[in-house]
Amino acid sequence: MVDHSDVDGGAWAGDDIPVPDPPADPPTVQPNDAPAVGRRSRDPASSEAVNLAPVFGSLTAPAAPSSPPSTGTFWSRRNRLVAVVAAAFAFVAVVLVVSNGDDGEPLGASSSTTVAPDHTLARTSTTTSTPTSTTTSAVTGPENGAPSGGLRLALPAEVAAISEPTEVLMATSDGLLHTLSLPSGVVRSVPVVIDDPSFFRGQPIVVAPDAAAFATGTGMVIVPREGSSVVTVDADRFGDTGGVGGLEVVGWEPAPDGTTRFLVANYGPNDMTWYSVGLDGSAEAEGDDARLARSFDTIRPPDGTTFVNDAGGVYAVDDVGFTRRIDDGVLRAVSASSMLIRQCTPELDCGDVLVDRATGESQPIAPGILPDELQFNGFGLDLAPDGSAVSALVSGPSSQDLVVIDLVTGDRVQSSNQSFSRGSLWAADSSGVFGPTLDGNGIEFLDRASGMAVPFADEVGPITSVAVRAPAAELGPASAVSTTPISFANGAEPSTTGVVVTAIGRSGNIVVVDIDARSADVWSVSEAIPARDPSLFPFGEQVAVASSANPEREPSGYITIPGQERPLPPALFGPGPVIAGPTPGTVWTAPVSAGVGVGVSQVLIDLDAAAAATPGRSISVPGGVLLGGDGLGGLVVMKGGDVYIATSVAGTDETSLQRLTSGELLAIGSTTAFVRECDDTSNCDVVRVDRADGARSVVADVQGLLASALPIDSSDPPFALVGSAVSPDGDLAVVRVPGSEAYQWVFVDFADGALTPLDNLNGQAPFVWSGGGASAVTLIGADLVVVDAGGVAVVQGLGSLRSLAGEQVVLAD
Repeated sequence: MVDHSDVDGGAWAGDDIPVPDPPADPPTVQPNDAPAVGRRSRDPASSEAVNLAPVFGSLTAPAAPSSPPSTGTFWSRRNRLVAVVAAAFAFVAVVLVVSNGDDGEPLGASSSTTVAPDHTLARTSTTTSTPTSTTTSAVTGPENGAPSGGLRLALPAEVAAISEPTEVLMATSDGLLHTLSLPSGVVRSVPVVIDDPSFFRGQPIVVAPDAAAFATGTGMVIVPREGSSVVTVDADRFGDTGGVGGLEVVGWEPAPDGTTRFLVANYGPNDMTWYSVGLDGSAEAEGDDARLARSFDTIRPPDGTTFVNDAGGVYAVDDVGFTRRIDDGVLRAVSASSMLIRQCTPELDCGDVLVDRATGESQPIAPGILPDELQFNGFGLDLAPDGSAVSALVSGPSSQDLVVIDLVTGDRVQSSNQSFSRGSLWAADSSGVFGPTLDGNGIEFLDRASGMAVPFADEVGPITSVAVRAPAAELGPASAVSTTPISFANGAEPSTTGVVVTAIGRSGNIVVVDIDARSADVWSVSEAIPARDPSLFPFGEQVAVASSANPEREPSGYITIPGQERPLPPALFGPGPVIAGPTPGTVWTAPVSAGVGVGVSQVLIDLDAAAAATPGRSISVPGGVLLGGDGLGGLVVMKGGDVYIATSVAGTDETSLQRLTSGELLAIGSTTAFVRECDDTSNCDVVRVDRADGARSVVADVQGLLASALPIDSSDPPFALVGSAVSPDGDLAVVRVPGSEAYQWVFVDFADGALTPLDNLNGQAPFVWSGGGASAVTLIGADLVVVDAGGVAVVQGLGSLRSLAGEQVVLAD
């Protein structure tokens, strides 16, 4: 047994070691031109503090000219959410309609062709390093009723000119579904989780007015247009699917109550069966009638009706399967307003006519308008909403070309395209067609007026498929609120109370989780403001996402509230970790000019001002090694084999060091630390240190675990975890022990000796402890979990998470 009565107790009480002043002043950050918009009041005389604050880019509709600009505090992030998040999956749409050729008589129309080279139109703006809402080409949308969301894309002029509400659904390769609302430019996202390694991402997406749906390897997913309540339907609801790829969502129809029911085909091992699926996931087997005909002669326009080409002409099929012949010809394409029908006389004198669906009036299409090549190598013929043009995919030398043909003038524009769409990709005002770019980086808009294929939206990531919806109006702010329920795997019901944590989703979405309420508030932020390996710092009503050592061209992260974000200036943080400071909204970072060398040199950054704190504060420990944060806004450093808590002395440039141990630090929390100390004969004990008064007591080994516990390692530091690895009451701690490969984390209950292994623990994530300290919330891999002596409960419904933070414990100066 080691005698600790006169070892470190006295050192704790009075072992303040003076440290020389930092060798260099903190870096200077140039002020922004715009005034600050923040939550904290400041000294009016301190113009530097005000001018350095980054300006929020508003993601909501601008105020009327008579309204004063808003400079007030942010609203509650739990009760006043005005942005949406979402997620979903990547799909490749498939072809639905095979078009017929045109061999009608000449009617005297001229024709011209414009071919746009791939991505030849220069961008009019960039959103790489500036908030999209302040970019010159960003569209602010209408003053009243514009939707509100986390990301507002900068739109090319051709897209910004779209005059009718249009929603572009973009599926990304990392499993997200974004909805771009036009003309506002707001992007909404909804998280969808499919735990199925056999999921086929080539499944087509079907878009209805109030929802979208697609099939998976284990069933289907329904994504409502409003909110984030994603519905999954297991494959067993559809009988024997014959394995992966046995299901396909092929269309939709209006139910008697006005909602949507999706038509699902089950290509089973024996025969094909049909199901009608409601928005609540209810699935009903359907009979074999005309509207379920699965062939290229079945055409389903965006309004949910069904047409069938069969013997004798074109038939309209109602929602109960009753058929009515409407024409003797062949239906080539249909929109909500018009039908393109090929008609022939008894003498086989054939031509195309445009039929108004409301009045039945016919307008002949001049010969040559729809070229013969569409009969042999064109497919996917799609009629513009107003009936003025058609689009088609035509096989090219090395790819397929998207072709748009004006039915009056014959003018033709085209671009290379790789999209097979089940539904229409036309803008609601018929000005052009959307689709993924050939390289998959964003999407493009083939504009009829300019003939150019305009690329944009590369901020949202690689896009594999596109779908388009024409809503009556854009969603308003009230509809954009996203509060999603959470549950626990295997029916677990942890008793954690009083815990609210903030996390970052895999796409940068901010997630505020109330464990007791079993719900999460979610809003999206712009991926145009990158944050590599982000650290998360909630303070007040704001959330800061920080990334160290970002270059001059990239923001260092951003500060966000629901519906708004503002970038943190490039190169705000130096190399190494960003660690919570002594007060909320402050962080420690290395000076930007710091190079690789021995010693600890940190400056305090005011996140709200996006600059060095005023007055300046720093920590300098020459010859020291940074181990992480101490959970109270100080730093844990090692020097000369001893471990110290380093803090800055308010109002001075001095650093105060208090020795914590001459041995090894195993875990530290805001109130308690566990250290291992040895005597001259290498007899070692684990010692519990009360950080308030320095009291020390030997801890009995727990099942032989503590003898082999690994100290905090400067070469692989869990910078966030080291300040929260012990519960507030000191009875629970998380320590590292040797594992089968490298090491593993173990949750230790010192009161009763219970151990809970934590496989795949994210060492960068903090433990956010419950009020009584009996349990904690943290990350294991990409999952949010609740940990207590009874085990681990995994939260479901949040998707993959990257970073986590709880409310900061404040260190009194």
